[in-house]
Amino acid sequence: STSSGVDFILQANGAELARLRAMPGDPWRELTADLSPWAGKPLVLSLVTDSAGPFSSDWVRWAEPCLQRN
Repeated sequence: STSSGVDFILQANGAELARLRAMPGDPWRELTADLSPWAGKPLVLSLVTDSAGPFSSDWVRWAEPCLQRN
């Protein structure tokens, strides 16, 4: 692949909480973030993908997003 990678970004109310760079051939990885500062408050979560450079040959997928209470 000629991809230069992609960034997976988790945002809460527009603020970036976590970012993970993935390159072609990388295994699936977990991206986590602490949402406790928003407990009991309105929250908009965004799952964002962005090309890490030129966007040729970029293919991405989010898999099994979930919220867990600790």
